[in-house]
Amino acid sequence: MVLCTSANCMPSPTDVSSAYCRCDVETGLSMRFTDVYEQGLISNFSFAQFPLQGINCENNYIDCLGAPCTAIEDNKAICECQLTPNAGQSTFVGCSESTDCSMYPFRSGVQLTTSSLNLSNALIQAMGHHPPECTP
Repeated sequence: MVLCTSANCMPSPTDVSSAYCRCDVETGLSMRFTDVYEQGLISNFSFAQFPLQGINCENNYIDCLGAPCTAIEDNKAICECQLTPNAGQSTFVGCSESTDCSMYPFRSGVQLTTSSLNLSNALIQAMGHHPPECTP
């Protein structure tokens, strides 16, 4: 599975609605909105990279869920994600990373919608527990 949970991204030089994100390739339980029979590498959602802390930012929204990806090296892929400038999002950072949004102008994230919350809850139910949390 390809995970862009907290991927660093760069805007496409040719398409203002796209960003290219360097994502991790991992194994484990994951979910996505796209058809399971779709061919190729597709970005998923998983708690495999947790514990992470969520931060709410008013900067660029980069949505990688279901994005097409290309493997570039062991455990890494480049995904072409949708970019919506200044739309606001929640993104994830490591437990010891800065929570200053200006540090992450182009970082993948999620918008908290009914669909994304349902997806998260379904994954929690499938795992039988909540993802690990950062400790203070």
